[in-house]
Amino acid sequence: MTMSKSHKTEPAYGSPNRTVRLLFSYEGDKVELVGQQHITMLAPPSDALEGYDNQAGFWIEMRDAGGQTLYRRCMSNPIQPSVEVFSNEGSHSIHREDVSEPKGAFFVLVPEMEKPTKLALCASAKTPGKPLQAAKEFAVFDVKGRS
Repeated sequence: MTMSKSHKTEPAYGSPNRTVRLLFSYEGDKVELVGQQHITMLAPPSDALEGYDNQAGFWIEMRDAGGQTLYRRCMSNPIQPSVEVFSNEGSHSIHREDVSEPKGAFFVLVPEMEKPTKLALCASAKTPGKPLQAAKEFAVFDVKGRS
């Protein structure tokens, strides 16, 4: 990952081959961080740190204590409002059905940081029949720094 040219302090990253696996659970619109595991592996590279104003989609952001974005990763929204259903009917053997209260778990991999950081989840609201709206932060969690 490259840091923006305006970032003049020492990078906040720990060892470049240390990663944190963050495990989340969700039920409806409530998301909880249920586990953090420091592992030896390369974290996925960051996407651009700027230029996301009014953009639609889903991403995670690692931020320092001052709110500056240190890492961003765009991804498919792991909180799905529908499930895959299997049946023996010929033309509809596999299809998706909406669920009123989605629930499940997911994990993300982020680079290990020297100091504690905040991880924000950002997503677009989904309104049936309308285009995706600009993504907004919907949850923020504390992430431990290098131990």
